[in-house]
Amino acid sequence: MSKLDLMAIAILLNGMVAFSSISQTNNGGGALTPPASSGNPFKTITNAKSGDIVMVDQTKKIVTLQDRNKKQIWVAEPVKEIQKNHGPITGKAEIRDIRFDDAGKNIFVTVGKGSSIAIDAKSGALSFQGSD
Repeated sequence: MSKLDLMAIAILLNGMVAFSSISQTNNGGGALTPPASSGNPFKTITNAKSGDIVMVDQTKKIVTLQDRNKKQIWVAEPVKEIQKNHGPITGKAEIRDIRFDDAGKNIFVTVGKGSSIAIDAKSGALSFQGSD
């Protein structure tokens, strides 16, 4: 076991949220970020066709997609993407709602009072949709 694994276990045993792995975000920045926390997510939705599970973490800033076997596919940070590339967010800078489109190919995320971003369910690529 590496030092990082031991540290994660120690943090978890102390009652704090620990991240079991680090994966690359799909926001084009190439930065490494932790997956959504394994604690109780703010919101979870399931694609009825594929069984994919989308979770918004407790901070309401990170979205994680898992396949039906609970294997992490990607992690996205829509709040950070909007702030970095599309200006300030009206209202609280956090995810308010998520939903799949009818075909299950995109996940629509509402951030703040009215900013919208689509996440490609397959790749995790983010596409800003606009803001009120």
